Formats: sequence, C-alpha cells, structure tokens
Amino acid sequence: MRDAIDQYYADKNQYPSTLDALVSDGTCANCPTTRSPRTAAAAEHFRRTRPNNPIAEPGVYDVKSGADGTALDGTKYSEV
Repeated sequence: MRDAIDQYYADKNQYPSTLDALVSDGTCANCPTTRSPRTAAAAEHFRRTRPNNPIAEPGVYDVKSGADGTALDGTKYSEV
C-alpha cells in the first residue's frame, strides 16, 4: 500500500486525500485493506499538508497497521 501511495504521489504530485482515493483512481484497485476501518483510522494518523505547498489539500502519506498482535520478530503490527 505504501508503494501505491508513492505511485499516486508520483502521478499526481499530491498525496491521496483518503485511502479510498487509491481505489477510485485505480492506483491500488486490489487493496482490500483500504476498506478496513482499522487501517483507515491508522492512516488518518499520517495525514499532512505538503510543506512546500501549505494551501494544498492534506493527504495520506503513509499507513500503519491497525491490527493487534505481534510479528514473529517481536515487533507489534501497529508499530511498523
């Protein structure tokens, strides 16, 4: 999904306003997690305006997992 956000930015020179914009634009048509309320809530944490264009619409520049649990290496999903 992070690659899709980067691709969206490269194509449009702005971040997607929501994760659903990735789906509606076709950048990430098969990203089922964009429809997950937990992931969407986690993505809201990563909304910002562009420093070089403060009047631009804020957008989602990163995501993190909203899932509980720990990976095999001991890191929490929500911290990756």
